[in-house]
Formats: sequence, structure tokens, C-alpha cells
Amino acid sequence: MSDRQGDSGSVRITNQVMYAKLVELSEKQIEILSELQGLKDVPDRLRLVEIAQARSQWLEKVAFTALGSGIIGLGTALFNVITR
Repeated sequence: MSDRQGDSGSVRITNQVMYAKLVELSEKQIEILSELQGLKDVPDRLRLVEIAQARSQWLEKVAFTALGSGIIGLGTALFNVITR
């Protein structure tokens, strides 16, 4: 039994320690609340990002379609020049 008592030394919690922990907890809560308040407009910002991405994808598709058509047209023109 004496071994167990030696391993589990006593812990003394004072009002000062409890107050310090309470202050620390309050500071963490304030920090977390300020971060959460900054996230209020996230859905609006995400919607704007999605709209911007949709617009850029549309432009990208049009640009690659035009590039592909131009390459095919150039190939066709070269083929016609070579075969005549």
C-alpha cells in the first residue's frame, strides 16, 4: 500500500489556481467567439467564389473550343493547300 501512496502524491488546488484557470478559460472563449463571428459571412463568400469559378469554367470551355476549332481549321487549310 505504501507504494501506491508514494506514486499518487497529493494535489492541492487553491482558489488562486481555480481563478487562474477560470480566467484562462474565459480568454479562450472570447478568442473562439471572435473567430466564430468572423465566420458569419462564409456562406456568402463561398457563393461568390462558386459563381466566379463557374464563370471562369465557362470562359475556359469557350476558349478551348475556339482553339480546337482553329487548329482543325488550320489543319484542313493545310491539307487543302497540299492536295491541290
